[in-house]
Order: sequence, then structure tokens, then C-alpha cells
Amino acid sequence: MIKFILKRLFYGFLVLLGVITVVFLLFNVLPGDPARMMLGQRADQASIDAINKDLGRDKPMTTQFFMYLNDLSPISIHDPTNKDHFLYLSPDKYSSYVKLFSVSSSKIIILKYPYLRRSYITKRKVSDIVIETLPETAILAFSSITFGAFFGILLGIFSAIKKNSWFDKGSLIFAIFGMALPSFFMGLLIAWFFGQGCL
Repeated sequence: MIKFILKRLFYGFLVLLGVITVVFLLFNVLPGDPARMMLGQRADQASIDAINKDLGRDKPMTTQFFMYLNDLSPISIHDPTNKDHFLYLSPDKYSSYVKLFSVSSSKIIILKYPYLRRSYITKRKVSDIVIETLPETAILAFSSITFGAFFGILLGIFSAIKKNSWFDKGSLIFAIFGMALPSFFMGLLIAWFFGQGCL
């Protein structure tokens, strides 16, 4: 049993690392410059270079990936003394943390909240944006789960009572149709359908 749990945890860790790597590559390898997004198309090269240095995009890709992992991880290694080091423990990034132990004279291991970086558009911390919208997201998720469970169980009961009838086959097609449609398209359809009564 313990071996099974450890194996599942290991597979879960590999999946998480794969997702993190794909997200990193999508934002750093594909064409597009965050500095130009922040400053506009008419920005001078000195300003673009300053923004890229601030974001750490002037460093090699492997260093950027290590910085990304270090920011996301709740346990990370930092240099609290050297401001020019890529592992500098910036108070702007980490306002609260717990020092666990020292690795060397200049490196420490800390326990902290994951740093999700800043939005390229609004310049706000992504974690602040997530926390701000979390209550509305929770209400939306809870109501949709309740709605889906209620009607799913209801359709399942009626389909079991009227087995092999037109209702049973129709509800199966309806369920498959609902699962197959993309969520953004279904969201538009539901908003249009229920929004008609509000007009």
C-alpha cells in the first residue's frame, strides 16, 4: 500500500513538473516580448533591456528555468546579501518567509508562499489577483458542481427507470453533447440562454 502511494506521488510530481515546464516554455520560447507588451511598440532599446533585466530574461534559459522553479517552490534557496545574484532574496518578491537553515555563508533555504511573479499588463502580483478573484471563482465552481450533480443524478434516475426508452437514449446523447462541447462555448450558450430572461 505504501509502495503504491509513493508511486502515485512520484507520478503526480512528474506530471506537475511536466506542466510547469510546458508553461515555462510557452511563455519564454514562443515569440513575443513582455517588455514590449509593458512599454508599447515605440519603446527604446534601453528601456526594453532594463525591463528584461528586471524580469531575468537577460539570463540563459536554464538559469531562467531554475529561477522559475525557485519562485514556484515553497521551499527554495536564496542569497540574502548579493542583489546582483539571480537567487537574491528580494523583499519585493517575498514579504514573509521562514528561514530553515543555511547552506553556505551566502545561501539560505527558506519556507515561503510561491511567488507567481507580476502581471505584464497590470504590474500587480499575480497572487494578489488570484486571491482577489478566489471568492467569486469558488461561488461559481460550487454552484456549477451543484447544478451539474443535481441534474445529472435526476437524469440518471429517470434513465434507469425508463431503460432503453427514447428518454434514456436522449439523455445519453445530451450528456455526451454537454461533455464534448468546449467550456468557453457552453459558457456563451448558457449566458445567452439565461440572459434572455434578464432583458
